Amino acid sequence: MKSKLRLLACLLCCLLACPSLKATDNVTSLPNVVYVQGATLQAGSEAVLTAVLKNNLSAVGFQFDLCLPAGFTLSGSPSSSVAPGSIVSGNKHIVSAASRKDGSCRVLCYSLQNTGFTSSNGSAAEIRVKVGSTVAAGSYPVVLKNVEITTAGGLKVERLKTVTTTLVVDGSVRGDVNGDGEVGIGDIVAVTNVMAGITTDAAIVARADVNVDGEVGIGDIVAITNIMAGTSPAREHRANKVSNPKH
Repeated sequence: MKSKLRLLACLLCCLLACPSLKATDNVTSLPNVVYVQGATLQAGSEAVLTAVLKNNLSAVGFQFDLCLPAGFTLSGSPSSSVAPGSIVSGNKHIVSAASRKDGSCRVLCYSLQNTGFTSSNGSAAEIRVKVGSTVAAGSYPVVLKNVEITTAGGLKVERLKTVTTTLVVDGSVRGDVNGDGEVGIGDIVAVTNVMAGITTDAAIVARADVNVDGEVGIGDIVAITNIMAGTSPAREHRANKVSNPKH
């Protein structure tokens, strides 16, 4: 009985010591945290969100429950919508995702060889989401619950109850690279200017990646012509990332 009481007391202490971080908190100032990088999105589009892991623990694994705001959904099944980030060793880490009863998506990353990540601060997971076409322009909270960061053998675990950052829907139109509210020849010119290095404005460069392949090239011009012709596939948009998630 005494051992059970001690166990319950330990669990209670862990819960009480597990803080919650709001969108008003500067999560990047913490030494150990996982958070979704703030981003600007478009209604009716698909976007790739980045879950950033920052740690000084020599971590080998992490977990979190992703809670998207109303009107936002994963682009497909959890397993097809979540991919390893750039700091995850593809052949030494396992990344999995599954739906939970409360509607959140549990993301797990672990290493059977206790292999650390390639960087202490970077992209831990890439999450493809859909933004509903009726989502109004504005700011929306994205919450990670039950965040855990663990070292080899689970010897040290950092826990955060919730971490909240903000997604912004700006009401812009996919393919409207020059920002005039329409998709036309001016947007093709805008893409060519980015390709030639004439235009370096970060917002325009982000909009110029119309086909969401991470680069600005001829494929984006083809995507714009398809939009103009009405033959474009499902709208996609790579999130225009905000470096500091403090709002």
